[in-house]
Amino acid sequence: MVVIYTYLYHKRFILHYHRLLSLSYGVITMVKNLRKLRIHTKLTQQELADAIGVTQQSINKYENHGVEPDIYMLIKFADFFHTTVDYLIGHTPVSDQIATEELELSRGEYDLIKNFRGLSGDEKKSIQLLIRKLSKK
Repeated sequence: MVVIYTYLYHKRFILHYHRLLSLSYGVITMVKNLRKLRIHTKLTQQELADAIGVTQQSINKYENHGVEPDIYMLIKFADFFHTTVDYLIGHTPVSDQIATEELELSRGEYDLIKNFRGLSGDEKKSIQLLIRKLSKK
C-alpha cells in the first residue's frame, strides 16, 4: 500500500511539475512577445493600457511579474497589434500571419501552398525566384 501511494504521489508531483514548467514557459514567451510588440510600436505601457482599456499596472504585471492575461485580454492584444494569439503565447514564431479568411483560394492554390510548406529552405528560395521571374513577364 505504501509503495503504491509513494508511486502515485511521485507521479502526481512529476505531472504537476511538468504542467508548471509548461505554463511558465508559455508565460515567459507571451510576456516577451507582448513587450516586444509594444516596444516595436514605440508605445509606453500607459499608452498601451489606454488603448486596450486596462491600467498601466496591469500591463506592467503582464510584462514584468509573470501574471497571465485571460483569453479575452489576449484577444484584445492580438487585435490591437494585428497579430495572433498563437504568436503572443509563443505557439508560432511569426507575428504577422495573413488571415486566410481574407483570401479566396482555389483547391489548386491551396495544394500549392501546402506542398510549398513541405519544401526545404533552398527549394523554397528557388520557387520564389522562379515566381518573381515569371511574374515580371
